[in-house]
Amino acid sequence: MLDGAVLQQSVTVEIAARQVSCVRTRWVSTATPELRYADLELRDAIFEYPVLVAARPDPSPRPESGDPLSEAELSGEEPGVRLVSVAGANAALLMLHDIDLSGCRFAGAVHLDQLRVDGWCTFATPPPAGTCAPLGDGASATH
Repeated sequence: MLDGAVLQQSVTVEIAARQVSCVRTRWVSTATPELRYADLELRDAIFEYPVLVAARPDPSPRPESGDPLSEAELSGEEPGVRLVSVAGANAALLMLHDIDLSGCRFAGAVHLDQLRVDGWCTFATPPPAGTCAPLGDGASATH
């Protein structure tokens, strides 16, 4: 949807969609994507200024009347937002609010220690005690 776009001015974008793709999107100014129902892809995104990605709790209002926009095509879906990937992105200027991170691919992202997470962000559950992931050479470690 916004793959490869260059957003040069400060913007707030309100989107209700099943998928929002911002692969290689370049954020040259501050931005606030407010989303509903979306699986969000931020792979290889470039954040030059702070970007706040937030789950919007209510439908967006119509500018002329303030009445909520119809989301009939999305009814029955979970209105939450799921981050799919930040692989290849520099997360230092990325802020997340009320986002499901349980299925997010973080591998390959840099500055994850500076990623700002607030609200009700959901993380994956850790594996059961005594289990481990295989090591890179095919061997496995034990506890």
